[in-house]
Amino acid sequence: MLLRGSSFGVELPEAWSEVDSAQGMAVAVGDHSDVGLTPTLVLRESRLSDPAPDALAALSQANIVAAAEEVPGYQLVHIEAIPDPDSPVGERRRSWAFLPVELDDGLVMTVTALQVLCLAGDCVAEVTVTLPPVEPDALTTVFDCLDSLSLLPVETRRQPATVSDPGAVRLDEWVTARDGKPRELLPLPPSPMDIPLTDAVVIDEDSFAHLQGYAKRGEFLRRLKKMKGAALEEAGVIDSNADLTEFGERLVKFIQSGDAWTCDMVTAQRHAKFYAYGRGTTSLIAYSAESAGKYHLGFCPTNEISRCLLRWTGTTAAWPMTFDRSVSGHDFEELLSNQSELPGDEGDFAEFCRQPWAYAAVEDDLTHEGFSWVTTPTRGGAFLEFEAHRGKVERATLVRSPEAPVWQLISLSALSLSLGHGMSGAIYE
Repeated sequence: MLLRGSSFGVELPEAWSEVDSAQGMAVAVGDHSDVGLTPTLVLRESRLSDPAPDALAALSQANIVAAAEEVPGYQLVHIEAIPDPDSPVGERRRSWAFLPVELDDGLVMTVTALQVLCLAGDCVAEVTVTLPPVEPDALTTVFDCLDSLSLLPVETRRQPATVSDPGAVRLDEWVTARDGKPRELLPLPPSPMDIPLTDAVVIDEDSFAHLQGYAKRGEFLRRLKKMKGAALEEAGVIDSNADLTEFGERLVKFIQSGDAWTCDMVTAQRHAKFYAYGRGTTSLIAYSAESAGKYHLGFCPTNEISRCLLRWTGTTAAWPMTFDRSVSGHDFEELLSNQSELPGDEGDFAEFCRQPWAYAAVEDDLTHEGFSWVTTPTRGGAFLEFEAHRGKVERATLVRSPEAPVWQLISLSALSLSLGHGMSGAIYE
C-alpha cells in the first residue's frame, strides 16, 4: 500500500495501514506488538523558503537538536548519508535514535526511531518510523519501506503548504572536507551522569564492595554495622539494627541471582566501572561516576539498559569511518593517555587519534566472554582486539566499519547479557 502525501509517497510494509492524514502529514500504523507498543510511521512534508546547497544538513541538524531538547532521554546513535540521484544535493539522510516511552501500564520502554530525510527541488520529506525493540534482521522490511520514499507522479503531486526554515547550519568541517558535501555537526554525547534510574541511591565504593561480597556469599549483613554500616543505613539498605530493609533485600536478591555482567572504562583521568544484574524485565545498575569513590545504584527496565550503557560510556552517533589499524602496545598506551597522531597515519584513523580516547570492555560474569572498544566524544568508536604475551599487551588492533557499528553490538550485548542469553544472544561478527 502506498501512503500518499502532497508530493511524496512511501510503500508501507505488509499489514500496515493508514490511520490519519492532515495538511503536511500522513500517519500509518503496524500491528500492535506483544510489548504494548504500536509501530508508527509518520510522513511529514514541507517546502523550503530558501533552498541552499547545505539545506539537507541544516534540516537534519535542526531535527536532531529539536528532538534532544524536546524528548527527555533522546539519544542519536547512528547517522549516514545515502546516495539519492533524484535529490538536488545527490543524497538523503538516514538516522537511528533511541528514546524512552512510557506505556499505558506505566512501564518505560526504549523504542527505536528510524528517520529518513530527503529533498526534491524545494520540497522536503521526512519519514519517521517508531518501533518497539526488534532484532536487526527484522528491520529489513522497515528499511525497504524507508528506501521507497519518492516523489509522486507529476499529475498527482501538490506543493506542500507548510514552509520550513531550518536556519543556519553548523558544519563538521573535517567530515565536510573529506566527503566533499555539507555534513552537519552532531551534538556532543549526554553527560554520563544522565542515567535515569528508579529507587536510586549513592554509596561509597567500600560500602558497595562489602554489599556485593556479602550478597554473593549469602551471609548476614550484621557485621557491616561495624564496618560501613553507617553509609548503608543512610542509603536505606540496612536499618539501625544492621538488618536489611525491604529495599536492601531487593538489592541483595538482584546481586545474588541476577544475570550479571560488568563494563570497565579507562580514560586518561580515571578508571570507572558499570555493574548490571538482570532479572527478567528489571535490572539493577551500579556505576561509578565523576564523583570519585561513589557508586550510583538503582533500577531500570531491562529494555532500557542498552541506552544506559551507551550514555555511561559516552558512545554516541558519529559520521561513518573506515579503518583497520594495528599498533604496538606502547603506542596504544600513548594514544589512550593523550590524543596524538602516529607517524605515517592519515585519513580516518589519523582523525580518530586526534580525539580523546576512552577504553571500554564488557564481560559476562559467568562465562567471562566479552569484547572491548575505544570510544571518542565526536568520532564514535572502534572495536579493539589485543595480542598479549605473558600478560603484557604487544599489539592492539582497532577496526571501524560502517557495516558493523560499534553502538549496535554494545546495545545487543547489554540486552542479551541482562536477559541471561550471554554473548551468544548478541548478533555480531
